[in-house]
Amino acid sequence: MSEDTTERKTKEKSRSDENVIYVGQKPPMNYVLAVITQFNSGSDEVIIKARGRAISTAVDAAEITRNRFFKDAELKEIKISTRNTKYLTVCFFNFIMFYLLLEPVFEN
Repeated sequence: MSEDTTERKTKEKSRSDENVIYVGQKPPMNYVLAVITQFNSGSDEVIIKARGRAISTAVDAAEITRNRFFKDAELKEIKISTRNTKYLTVCFFNFIMFYLLLEPVFEN
């Protein structure tokens, strides 16, 4: 019974990681393309994660996506956190964007 439960939790965790985009050193348009791909593949929610210097790239990617490609997309949640290590403090940033796809209504 416990094996089945752990298997379900593992599947749920892997499903939730599919819509996460980790931002690094690439140009913002690479991450915009990743967000567009996630929305077009059927995801209704995309999480953009960044830390440190990549936070500005993540903000740029989220705003380019919202203003140019998915004007109906909204920011559901923004999480900001910091983690202190022995030598430095690192900031973490999460955007949760969602896009509600409206289906056309046909009148007869």
